[in-house]
Amino acid sequence: MKIRNGFISNSSSSSFIIGVKGKDLKSVLKEKLFVPVHPFSFLLEEIIDTISVCCRYYTYSSEKDYKNICKKEDLGEDSNIIDLLKKGYIVHSGYFTNDDSAVESLLYDSDINYVSDDLVIIHHRG
Repeated sequence: MKIRNGFISNSSSSSFIIGVKGKDLKSVLKEKLFVPVHPFSFLLEEIIDTISVCCRYYTYSSEKDYKNICKKEDLGEDSNIIDLLKKGYIVHSGYFTNDDSAVESLLYDSDINYVSDDLVIIHHRG
Protein backbone atom coordinates (compact mmCIF):
# COMPACT_ATOMS: atom_id res chain seq x y z
CA MET A 1 0.00 0.00 0.00
CA LYS A 2 1.28 3.47 -0.89
CA ILE A 3 0.54 6.43 1.33
CA ARG A 4 0.49 9.82 -0.33
CA ASN A 5 -0.08 13.23 1.25
CA GLY A 6 -3.67 13.22 2.40
CA PHE A 7 -5.01 10.05 0.82
CA ILE A 8 -4.39 6.32 0.56
CA SER A 9 -4.06 4.38 -2.67
CA ASN A 10 -4.50 0.62 -2.90
CA SER A 11 -2.08 0.32 -5.78
CA SER A 12 -0.23 -2.90 -6.46
CA SER A 13 2.53 -3.94 -8.79
CA SER A 14 3.52 -7.08 -10.62
CA SER A 15 7.02 -7.82 -11.86
CA PHE A 16 8.04 -9.19 -15.22
CA ILE A 17 11.12 -10.41 -17.07
CA ILE A 18 11.64 -10.06 -20.81
CA GLY A 19 14.44 -11.88 -22.62
CA VAL A 20 15.37 -10.73 -26.14
CA LYS A 21 17.80 -12.22 -28.65
CA GLY A 22 19.43 -10.46 -31.56
CA LYS A 23 17.55 -7.14 -31.64
CA ASP A 24 16.45 -4.37 -29.36
CA LEU A 25 13.36 -4.95 -27.25
CA LYS A 26 11.02 -2.57 -29.06
CA SER A 27 11.84 -4.07 -32.49
CA VAL A 28 11.14 -7.62 -31.31
CA LEU A 29 7.88 -6.56 -29.63
CA LYS A 30 6.75 -4.84 -32.84
CA GLU A 31 7.56 -7.95 -34.89
CA LYS A 32 5.56 -10.15 -32.53
CA LEU A 33 2.62 -7.88 -31.65
CA PHE A 34 2.09 -5.16 -34.21
CA VAL A 35 -0.40 -5.58 -37.05
CA PRO A 36 -0.25 -2.40 -39.18
CA VAL A 37 -3.71 -2.61 -40.75
CA HIS A 38 -5.85 -3.39 -37.76
CA PRO A 39 -8.53 -1.36 -35.98
CA PHE A 40 -6.61 -1.71 -32.71
CA SER A 41 -3.10 -0.98 -34.03
CA PHE A 42 -3.00 2.26 -31.99
CA LEU A 43 -3.59 0.18 -28.85
CA LEU A 44 -0.88 -2.32 -29.80
CA GLU A 45 1.56 0.61 -30.27
CA GLU A 46 0.62 1.86 -26.79
CA ILE A 47 1.15 -1.63 -25.30
CA ILE A 48 4.59 -1.89 -26.93
CA ASP A 49 5.56 1.59 -25.68
CA THR A 50 4.30 0.84 -22.15
CA ILE A 51 6.23 -2.44 -21.95
CA SER A 52 9.37 -0.69 -23.20
CA VAL A 53 9.06 2.07 -20.59
CA CYS A 54 8.21 -0.29 -17.71
CA CYS A 55 11.20 -2.56 -18.33
CA ARG A 56 13.80 0.20 -18.15
CA TYR A 57 14.60 -0.53 -14.49
CA TYR A 58 17.19 -3.26 -15.02
CA THR A 59 18.86 -4.66 -18.12
CA TYR A 60 21.28 -7.57 -17.86
CA SER A 61 23.56 -8.79 -20.62
CA SER A 62 25.63 -11.35 -18.71
CA GLU A 63 25.27 -13.63 -15.73
CA LYS A 64 28.30 -11.99 -14.11
CA ASP A 65 26.78 -8.48 -14.42
CA TYR A 66 23.46 -9.75 -13.09
CA LYS A 67 25.03 -11.37 -10.03
CA ASN A 68 27.11 -8.23 -9.35
CA ILE A 69 23.99 -6.04 -9.47
CA CYS A 70 22.12 -8.46 -7.18
CA LYS A 71 24.96 -8.30 -4.67
CA LYS A 72 25.31 -4.51 -4.90
CA GLU A 73 21.54 -3.85 -4.68
CA ASP A 74 20.98 -6.63 -2.09
CA LEU A 75 18.50 -8.39 -4.40
CA GLY A 76 17.71 -12.07 -4.46
CA GLU A 77 18.75 -13.88 -7.63
CA ASP A 78 16.02 -15.06 -10.01
CA SER A 79 16.73 -18.42 -11.65
CA ASN A 80 14.63 -17.40 -14.68
CA ILE A 81 16.98 -14.49 -15.37
CA ILE A 82 20.07 -16.68 -14.98
CA ASP A 83 18.61 -19.33 -17.34
CA LEU A 84 17.80 -16.72 -20.00
CA LEU A 85 21.26 -15.14 -19.74
CA LYS A 86 22.88 -18.57 -20.15
CA LYS A 87 20.80 -19.05 -23.34
CA GLY A 88 22.11 -15.79 -24.82
CA TYR A 89 19.18 -13.48 -24.11
CA ILE A 90 19.51 -9.87 -23.00
CA VAL A 91 17.15 -9.66 -20.05
CA HIS A 92 15.05 -6.68 -19.02
CA SER A 93 13.05 -6.56 -15.82
CA GLY A 94 10.52 -4.13 -14.46
CA TYR A 95 7.02 -3.94 -13.12
CA PHE A 96 3.48 -2.88 -13.99
CA THR A 97 1.20 -1.08 -11.55
CA ASN A 98 -2.56 -0.90 -11.46
CA ASP A 99 -2.69 2.82 -10.67
CA ASP A 100 -1.04 4.46 -13.67
CA SER A 101 -2.27 4.37 -17.26
CA ALA A 102 -5.16 2.22 -18.44
CA VAL A 103 -2.76 0.22 -20.64
CA GLU A 104 -0.39 -0.44 -17.74
CA SER A 105 -3.34 -1.55 -15.59
CA LEU A 106 -4.40 -3.89 -18.40
CA LEU A 107 -0.89 -5.37 -18.52
CA TYR A 108 -0.86 -5.67 -14.73
CA ASP A 109 -4.11 -7.68 -14.83
CA SER A 110 -3.04 -9.88 -17.76
CA ASP A 111 -1.32 -13.23 -17.49
CA ILE A 112 1.36 -12.49 -20.05
CA ASN A 113 3.70 -15.41 -20.50
CA TYR A 114 5.22 -15.97 -23.91
CA VAL A 115 8.12 -17.99 -25.34
CA SER A 116 9.64 -17.94 -28.83
CA ASP A 117 13.15 -18.23 -30.26
CA ASP A 118 13.91 -14.54 -29.78
CA LEU A 119 11.46 -13.34 -27.11
CA VAL A 120 10.51 -14.62 -23.66
CA ILE A 121 8.06 -12.82 -21.37
CA ILE A 122 7.56 -14.02 -17.80
CA HIS A 123 5.00 -12.12 -15.75
CA HIS A 124 5.03 -12.64 -11.97
CA ARG A 125 1.74 -11.59 -10.42
CA GLY A 126 1.49 -11.25 -6.73
